[in-house]
Order: sequence, then C-alpha cells, then structure tokens
Amino acid sequence: MRFPSGPKSGPAAVFFLALALRALIAWFSNGRVAAAMDGTFYDIVARRIALGQGYTWQWPDGAVTYAAHYPVGYPALLGGAYALFGPSLWIGFLLNALVGALCALCIYRLTLSLTAGLSSERSRALAFLAGLIVAILPTLLFYTPALMTEGLVTLFILASAVGVAEAKEASQLDGRLGLRSIGVGLGLGLATLVRPQSVLFAPVFGWLLGRRLAISRRIGLMALVSTVVLLTVSPWMARNCARMDRCVLVSANGGWNLLIGTFPEGEGGWAAVEGARVPSNCREVFAEAAKDACFGAAGRVRIAEAPWAWLRLVPQKLRVTFDYTGAASEYLSRAGALSEPGRLRLGGLEIITQRLLFGLALVAVVRASRGRGGAFGNMPWAARLGAVLSGAGYLGLGAAYGHLGLWLATRATARSRPPISLAFLFWSLGLTALVHAVFFGAGRYTLPLLPLFAPLAALAFDKDPAQVLTSRGPAPDN
Repeated sequence: MRFPSGPKSGPAAVFFLALALRALIAWFSNGRVAAAMDGTFYDIVARRIALGQGYTWQWPDGAVTYAAHYPVGYPALLGGAYALFGPSLWIGFLLNALVGALCALCIYRLTLSLTAGLSSERSRALAFLAGLIVAILPTLLFYTPALMTEGLVTLFILASAVGVAEAKEASQLDGRLGLRSIGVGLGLGLATLVRPQSVLFAPVFGWLLGRRLAISRRIGLMALVSTVVLLTVSPWMARNCARMDRCVLVSANGGWNLLIGTFPEGEGGWAAVEGARVPSNCREVFAEAAKDACFGAAGRVRIAEAPWAWLRLVPQKLRVTFDYTGAASEYLSRAGALSEPGRLRLGGLEIITQRLLFGLALVAVVRASRGRGGAFGNMPWAARLGAVLSGAGYLGLGAAYGHLGLWLATRATARSRPPISLAFLFWSLGLTALVHAVFFGAGRYTLPLLPLFAPLAALAFDKDPAQVLTSRGPAPDN
C-alpha cells in the first residue's frame, strides 16, 4: 500500500478529506433538508438556548416550562453554535461535518494504537485506510444533515477510547494514569449528557485502563472513571432537581422508552404512547418528570405481568437495531429530501456498504487465524465456528449473529485476549445489544458502532494481519 505515511500527512489528510466531503453534503443540504424526527425538537430547543431562554419549552397556549425530556448535550452544543453564528440549520450541518471529521481522526489514532507493533510506515498506512473508511462510509457521510445525537456521542466515546488505548501500560497506579482516567471520565461524562446510556462505558473503560494492574487497582480505576462521569453530569442533575418536578439524572424519557419496549405492536421498534397505550393511571399526570416515572412504573408492571411476552420481543428488538440500519436514508426521507425510491436506493447502499465493512473485518480475522499455511483447517475450531456463524449472519441470518460470530472468531484467533483497540468494538456491541433488548430498537442506534469496525476492516488489506491479532505478533497493546 502506498498511502500518505509521513508523521503529519496521514491524520491531516484523513481529517480534511472527511471534513470536505461532509461540508459538501452540508452545502447541498442547505435549504433542501428540514429538521426531522427528534431533530425537530433539538433545533427548537437550541434556538431557545441561543436566545438565553435555557432548556425550556413553549406550549401552544404560550406557557413556558423547564424541560428535560431529551438529553441536553446535543441541543446545548447546537445552541452555542446558533448563538455564535446564527440560528440556521446550515450551521447545524456544518457542526455535524466537523464532528464527523473528528471521528475519522479518532479512528486514525485508534488504528495507530492497534498496529503499534508494526513498522511505522505500515502502521500509518493502515491508520490512513481506517480513517478513509470512516470518511467515505455512506451512512456516516449522508447522516451529516441529521440534527441528531449519534454523531456527537460517537465523537465523545471515540475520544475517550483513544485516551484509553494510548495510555501507557503501567504495573502500578501512578499520577499519569490517574490524570488520564479523569480525562476519559470527562469524555464519557459529556457522552452521557448526549446519550445517558453512555454511562455504562465508565466501568468498562476504567477496567481497560488498568489492563496491567492488579484486580483491586483495576476496580479502583473503574470507580474513579465512574465518579468523574457522575461529577460531570451532576451540575445538570442539580438543575433538574431545582427546576423539574422531581430529580432527573440527565433526561426524562427512560420511562417512556421502557414502556415503548413492552408494546408488541412496535415489533421491536418505536411505537407512540397514545390512545389505549397510555396507562390509565398516567393519563392525568402532566408534569414531565412525573409522567416519565409513571410510564416507567407502568412498563415494569407490564414486564412483571407478562415476562415471556416481553422476552419474546428481544429478537425483534435486536433485528430492528442491527439489521435495518439505513439511518441516513430514513432521516433524509423524513426530512423531505428523498422520495421513496430514493430512500430505498440510499438505504440499500447503506446496508450493502455496512455489510461490506463487517465482511472485511471478518476477512482480517480469518486470514490471521488461518496462519501462514493459509488453510481453513489451520484455524482453531472456535475460530472456524465463529467465522461460519459470522458469514451466515452477515449474508442473511442477521447482523447480530454476524457480530457474535466475529467476536468468537476474534477471541479464538487472539488466543489470550484481543488488542485493546478491538475490545472497544466488542464491548460497544454488547452494551448496545443489552440496552436495546431492554428498551426498543432502531437502526440509528448502531451508527456509533460503525467507525469501530474500520481498524479491523483495514487489516484485511495488510500482508499479515496475524502479526496484530495473534499472540505471536508484537502488538504491545494486548
């Protein structure tokens, strides 16, 4: 491969290519793409924040109330941009373009960490290729005009992951590792303000930070990172306690989402809480936080009364989340920018290119597991089983099965434990599956996972991926 490999040209090329492509999409979308879905709410609240009115909502009768239904992180950032440059959707599109370009840069750095045991030229070439994948992947590219949270939460999680991956392994907890833990916790705290379930990454990232420490020290890092996350969100929680009808950690929609996840008519996805689906004891509850609490209690009652019916929805939720992943086409269609044939064409392109991305990751693992002889029979039996399951999953059985098979094949190939940079991918897949098995699914929730496949996919083009993925290779971040 002959990609830019100088100490500065690679990351700069990745960043500016991703930014230029997204800026072009933003320019073309100006005046053509309206705010849609949750983005309608984020745009309205951001405009109010820009005017100094805070996170409030004005009702049709003119009444203004404090709100916290959706997480504050994205509308706060969008409101800051509106305050500086004017309340225009074009500004939001450009902000998203910058966020997407920074995500590509984070993947470049994660790939450098993954391939640190290779020659510098080979490592930088693979990092450039991974960053290029993130720069041009259609779902990530065409999601630029979406005034939604996925891009921003992806950036904060990736930045935190870079902080973990680039931490020097230490045999004891020292000041540098402690400071890095605080930085990682701050990044995850910001991610939690954008999407509350990001708090689940706090103990995971703390555990990975102390990968060479004794278990007691690793638990201490888990506690430290989790504490920093909670401290980061605590000012907003204090605001909610003071302004809302009851205390709310970040947003007042967890109860809604739990209740929605019990509706069989949603078939694993979103269903409106309206009509007969509104619990009778919640119909006269109008305060925002109290209604969310009432819906959450009703959801728990429904689960307790019919646990098997709720569990039978889990496969549907995972299918909606991992199989129907045309997030950009859905948003652009809802925003009035795509006709139905256009939605189907772009959605098909999204799914095909995502499966190609997953397939390249699988190719890298299979090539590494087959060894120098190159025969399928050389692979450990668990790797063979995982590869077959993964291939069948990506070709039609279901992407969730494909991801499970990829995890199994990677674990068997690594023989001890996969490189730390790949641990982010598998933890993210697991946590995403867990959250949306409990609540409800949607394809856009997997968008933050897509960049994490890029480093592994890039290895499919390397001459010897086993040097990174197996124990015989000198990858120092194992």
